[in-house]
Amino acid sequence: MLSTPADFIGFRHKRITKHIFCFDTKAWNSYDAPLMQHRLLDRVNPFIFADKGRQFNAPVAVADLSRLAGRLRDTGGSIQVDMLFDRDPAGIRRVSGQLRGSLQLSCERCLEAFEFPLAVDFSLALLESEGMIERMPEQYEPLLVTGQELRPLDVVEDEILLALPMFPVHKKACSPPGVGAEHEQDNPANRSDAARENPFALLAKLKQRD
Repeated sequence: MLSTPADFIGFRHKRITKHIFCFDTKAWNSYDAPLMQHRLLDRVNPFIFADKGRQFNAPVAVADLSRLAGRLRDTGGSIQVDMLFDRDPAGIRRVSGQLRGSLQLSCERCLEAFEFPLAVDFSLALLESEGMIERMPEQYEPLLVTGQELRPLDVVEDEILLALPMFPVHKKACSPPGVGAEHEQDNPANRSDAARENPFALLAKLKQRD
């Protein structure tokens, strides 16, 4: 099979996949697969899948989401993906679904690891040209597909990246490394009785110096 690499650029308002040249007709056997797939296919024709109502329900290893690597503390575990290609009552082709799981992030405040619960719902209109964007109902975000091919894994990765916090921190109170101990020492409530000297005694010492 001869092909050029796929290039998927994810944005909230515009997602583009460049054309994939495929000359091996055996590569299209996946379109005769069952309506429900329990593994994510590498590439699909989203328009054909929408016409046939194809669905994926499968776990995806976090380690396979390469664009997330720099944002995560650890790449272990998996994300459960439920993705449906279909047409809405108005005939608009769409891909919608849910992503559920958890990711290990580093707290930007204390630098410790914490678990980020992932719960993403998405609904994207499949568009063949930019001219269709303005005609899309407001409930959809546009997914512009050029070349008739799409990597479902790219959609998953794109939606997760959009869901990650810009500044990940613990929900509970935490402090930068080392700061907590210093604050404990400086806190008058934590000093010993000897250290908490009577203010009148301090005043007497100052008068003696005079």
